[in-house]
Amino acid sequence: PARVAAVGAFGSLAQLEAHYARQAAELDRKKLADLSALAQRQTGADSEVTYRVALDLAVARGLYREAEPTARIYLARERGEHESYALAASIILIVQAERGEFDKSLTELKEFLKLRAAADVSDEHRLTAPLICAVGEAYLQRLGRGGRFDIARKVCKLLAESDHPDQIVKSFFT
Repeated sequence: PARVAAVGAFGSLAQLEAHYARQAAELDRKKLADLSALAQRQTGADSEVTYRVALDLAVARGLYREAEPTARIYLARERGEHESYALAASIILIVQAERGEFDKSLTELKEFLKLRAAADVSDEHRLTAPLICAVGEAYLQRLGRGGRFDIARKVCKLLAESDHPDQIVKSFFT
């Protein structure tokens, strides 16, 4: 009966679309929270797949703030997929940019590079040059949209001077 009463309750197509867009966004937020909780309870390959689905959902739906805790948990893992590390780092940097925490984000990027991109990091744990470039590019795009070219220059300098053994990283950001 309540469902029937709602049918036809919209005064325009725009109202109907807005209503269902809000519901879809709420479902995405709930799904992200459930995926995050499930990934933390799981182990091994199951956990890895669930984290990846959560991170992909966050990026696809723009749920960066909601995914920040999950991204931080993922980055703290000893083992994981390189692409998921890159997604998690991008999520955190984008959230910090949205909050205006530029100094903090530069520090976080520097630490991420030290742990995942430096020459002294084992090949098993070091992210490839294309993934490092993707993290930097995602962050730069967000900074550009916000008109923060001053910070973008600092990011480029930091990435160009990184200790990644592949020269692609340096040339990409110079």
